[in-house]
Amino acid sequence: MALDPADGTLLWKIPYEVGYDNTVQTPLVAGGLLVMSAWDIPVRGYRVKGSGDRWSVQATWENREGSVGYTSPVLIGTSLWGFSHRDGGRLYRLDPASGEITWQGEPRAGEHATLVAAGDRLLVFEQNGHLAVLDAASEEPSRIARYRVSDTEVWAHPALTGPYLLVKGQGTRALWRAAAP
Repeated sequence: MALDPADGTLLWKIPYEVGYDNTVQTPLVAGGLLVMSAWDIPVRGYRVKGSGDRWSVQATWENREGSVGYTSPVLIGTSLWGFSHRDGGRLYRLDPASGEITWQGEPRAGEHATLVAAGDRLLVFEQNGHLAVLDAASEEPSRIARYRVSDTEVWAHPALTGPYLLVKGQGTRALWRAAAP
Protein backbone atom coordinates (compact mmCIF):
# COMPACT_ATOMS: atom_id res chain seq x y z
CA MET A 1 0.00 0.00 0.00
CA ALA A 2 1.00 3.63 -0.37
CA LEU A 3 0.07 6.43 1.99
CA ASP A 4 0.16 10.18 1.52
CA PRO A 5 3.11 11.27 3.70
CA ALA A 6 1.38 14.52 4.58
CA ASP A 7 -1.71 13.06 6.24
CA GLY A 8 -1.57 9.26 6.04
CA THR A 9 -4.42 8.97 3.53
CA LEU A 10 -4.43 5.66 1.66
CA LEU A 11 -3.49 6.31 -2.00
CA TRP A 12 -3.56 2.73 -3.32
CA LYS A 13 -3.17 -0.87 -2.24
CA ILE A 14 -2.58 -4.26 -3.80
CA PRO A 15 -4.29 -7.39 -2.46
CA TYR A 16 -1.25 -9.34 -1.32
CA GLU A 17 -1.31 -12.43 0.84
CA VAL A 18 1.70 -14.45 1.91
CA GLY A 19 1.79 -17.95 3.35
CA TYR A 20 3.68 -16.89 6.47
CA ASP A 21 3.32 -14.16 9.08
CA ASN A 22 5.98 -11.98 7.50
CA THR A 23 7.35 -10.72 4.23
CA VAL A 24 11.11 -10.28 4.40
CA GLN A 25 11.91 -9.00 0.89
CA THR A 26 12.02 -5.26 0.20
CA PRO A 27 10.22 -4.11 -3.00
CA LEU A 28 12.11 -1.90 -5.44
CA VAL A 29 11.37 0.40 -8.34
CA ALA A 30 12.93 -0.67 -11.65
CA GLY A 31 12.18 0.79 -15.05
CA GLY A 32 9.17 2.68 -13.70
CA LEU A 33 7.64 -0.48 -12.20
CA LEU A 34 7.23 -1.53 -8.60
CA VAL A 35 8.77 -5.02 -8.39
CA MET A 36 8.08 -7.38 -5.51
CA SER A 37 7.78 -10.99 -4.45
CA ALA A 38 7.72 -13.18 -1.36
CA TRP A 39 8.15 -16.83 -0.42
CA ASP A 40 6.42 -18.93 -3.09
CA ILE A 41 4.80 -15.86 -4.69
CA PRO A 42 5.86 -14.96 -8.25
CA VAL A 43 8.01 -11.90 -8.71
CA ARG A 44 5.69 -9.27 -10.21
CA GLY A 45 5.98 -5.89 -11.87
CA TYR A 46 3.27 -3.32 -11.12
CA ARG A 47 2.62 -0.03 -12.89
CA VAL A 48 1.46 2.67 -10.46
CA LYS A 49 -0.21 5.74 -11.95
CA GLY A 50 -1.95 8.75 -10.54
CA SER A 51 -1.87 11.95 -8.59
CA GLY A 52 -3.91 13.54 -5.84
CA ASP A 53 -6.71 11.19 -4.85
CA ARG A 54 -6.87 9.23 -8.14
CA TRP A 55 -4.47 6.31 -8.26
CA SER A 56 -4.38 2.95 -10.01
CA VAL A 57 -2.13 -0.09 -9.78
CA GLN A 58 -1.92 -2.70 -12.52
CA ALA A 59 0.16 -5.90 -12.64
CA THR A 60 2.11 -5.85 -15.93
CA TRP A 61 3.93 -9.20 -15.66
CA GLU A 62 4.75 -12.03 -13.28
CA ASN A 63 7.37 -14.76 -13.23
CA ARG A 64 7.03 -17.72 -10.86
CA GLU A 65 10.67 -18.79 -11.32
CA GLY A 66 11.78 -15.49 -9.78
CA SER A 67 9.96 -16.09 -6.52
CA VAL A 68 12.16 -15.07 -3.60
CA GLY A 69 12.22 -16.21 -0.01
CA TYR A 70 14.36 -13.97 2.17
CA THR A 71 16.44 -12.06 -0.37
CA SER A 72 15.70 -8.54 -1.56
CA PRO A 73 16.48 -8.03 -5.25
CA VAL A 74 18.93 -5.34 -6.40
CA LEU A 75 19.22 -3.30 -9.58
CA ILE A 76 22.49 -3.09 -11.52
CA GLY A 77 22.20 -1.05 -14.68
CA THR A 78 18.89 -2.07 -16.23
CA SER A 79 18.90 -5.61 -14.79
CA LEU A 80 17.25 -6.87 -11.65
CA TRP A 81 19.19 -9.52 -9.70
CA GLY A 82 17.44 -11.91 -7.35
CA PHE A 83 17.99 -15.11 -5.42
CA SER A 84 15.10 -17.54 -5.68
CA HIS A 85 14.40 -20.23 -3.11
CA ARG A 86 13.37 -22.51 -5.98
CA ASP A 87 15.66 -25.35 -7.13
CA GLY A 88 17.44 -25.36 -3.76
CA GLY A 89 18.40 -21.70 -4.19
CA ARG A 90 19.33 -20.06 -7.47
CA LEU A 91 20.72 -16.67 -8.46
CA TYR A 92 19.06 -15.04 -11.47
CA ARG A 93 19.03 -11.90 -13.63
CA LEU A 94 15.69 -10.53 -14.80
CA ASP A 95 14.65 -7.85 -17.29
CA PRO A 96 12.31 -5.62 -15.24
CA ALA A 97 10.59 -4.30 -18.38
CA SER A 98 9.31 -7.75 -19.42
CA GLY A 99 9.73 -9.95 -16.34
CA GLU A 100 11.83 -12.39 -18.40
CA ILE A 101 14.69 -14.18 -16.66
CA THR A 102 17.74 -13.57 -18.86
CA TRP A 103 20.28 -15.65 -16.91
CA GLN A 104 20.27 -18.23 -14.10
CA GLY A 105 23.04 -19.55 -11.89
CA GLU A 106 23.48 -23.13 -10.81
CA PRO A 107 20.72 -24.77 -8.74
CA ARG A 108 21.16 -25.79 -5.08
CA ALA A 109 23.16 -22.66 -4.24
CA GLY A 110 21.71 -22.55 -0.69
CA GLU A 111 18.69 -21.54 1.29
CA HIS A 112 19.60 -17.87 1.51
CA ALA A 113 21.93 -15.25 0.05
CA THR A 114 22.03 -11.49 0.50
CA LEU A 115 22.66 -9.39 -2.60
CA VAL A 116 24.48 -6.05 -2.71
CA ALA A 117 25.04 -3.92 -5.83
CA ALA A 118 28.53 -2.40 -5.99
CA GLY A 119 28.90 -0.58 -9.31
CA ASP A 120 28.87 -3.24 -12.04
CA ARG A 121 29.67 -5.94 -9.50
CA LEU A 122 27.19 -8.12 -7.65
CA LEU A 123 28.20 -9.13 -4.14
CA VAL A 124 26.52 -12.38 -3.14
CA PHE A 125 26.74 -13.04 0.60
CA GLU A 126 26.05 -16.73 0.95
CA GLN A 127 24.45 -18.16 4.08
CA ASN A 128 27.51 -20.39 4.60
CA GLY A 129 29.78 -17.37 5.29
CA HIS A 130 31.24 -16.92 1.81
CA LEU A 131 31.15 -13.81 -0.36
CA ALA A 132 31.08 -14.31 -4.13
CA VAL A 133 31.88 -11.32 -6.37
CA LEU A 134 30.30 -11.46 -9.84
CA ASP A 135 30.80 -9.35 -12.95
CA ALA A 136 27.18 -8.27 -13.39
CA ALA A 137 27.87 -6.23 -16.54
CA SER A 138 28.78 -9.30 -18.58
CA GLU A 139 26.23 -11.05 -20.79
CA GLU A 140 27.36 -14.32 -19.15
CA PRO A 141 28.07 -13.30 -15.54
CA SER A 142 31.19 -14.85 -14.10
CA ARG A 143 32.55 -15.12 -10.59
CA ILE A 144 35.54 -12.84 -10.17
CA ALA A 145 36.42 -13.90 -6.64
CA ARG A 146 35.16 -15.80 -3.62
CA TYR A 147 36.10 -15.11 0.01
CA ARG A 148 35.23 -16.58 3.40
CA VAL A 149 33.95 -13.59 5.41
CA SER A 150 32.46 -15.47 8.38
CA ASP A 151 33.12 -18.77 10.12
CA THR A 152 29.43 -18.97 11.04
CA GLU A 153 26.18 -18.70 9.06
CA VAL A 154 25.29 -15.21 7.82
CA TRP A 155 21.63 -14.18 7.74
CA ALA A 156 21.96 -10.46 8.55
CA HIS A 157 22.39 -7.99 5.70
CA PRO A 158 26.03 -6.80 5.52
CA ALA A 159 26.84 -3.10 5.68
CA LEU A 160 28.99 -1.71 2.86
CA THR A 161 30.37 1.82 3.08
CA GLY A 162 33.27 2.96 0.94
CA PRO A 163 36.00 0.34 1.18
CA TYR A 164 34.60 -1.14 4.42
CA LEU A 165 32.34 -4.13 4.83
CA LEU A 166 30.76 -5.12 8.15
CA VAL A 167 29.61 -8.75 8.30
CA LYS A 168 27.55 -10.15 11.18
CA GLY A 169 27.53 -13.92 11.45
CA GLN A 170 25.82 -15.96 14.15
CA GLY A 171 27.52 -14.62 17.27
CA THR A 172 30.36 -12.98 15.31
CA ARG A 173 31.14 -9.64 13.70
CA ALA A 174 33.96 -8.80 11.31
CA LEU A 175 35.07 -5.60 9.60
CA TRP A 176 36.73 -6.07 6.23
CA ARG A 177 38.53 -3.46 4.13
CA ALA A 178 38.86 -3.80 0.37
CA ALA A 179 42.36 -3.34 -0.99
CA ALA A 180 42.90 -0.46 -3.41
CA PRO A 181 42.85 -1.60 -7.07
